[in-house]
Amino acid sequence: MSMLRYFFEKNKEDNSHLFSSLKIWEHESYRSLQGQFPVIFFSLKDVGFDSWEKSYQALQGLIAREFERHRF
Repeated sequence: MSMLRYFFEKNKEDNSHLFSSLKIWEHESYRSLQGQFPVIFFSLKDVGFDSWEKSYQALQGLIAREFERHRF
């Protein structure tokens, strides 16, 4: 999953060096998509609380942080 994030995510940091030796980099149509999109990425392992309310609040926090990461 993180590979998809590093490939597609629009970021200040250039991650193209991670893919330059891979087959996907040989195809211009795919290469042109690298670093072009905001990618929402979080793990639900951080949401395992003992009540629905706490879990829901934690999930809201994860989504809010992802939204902030892509505020541009």
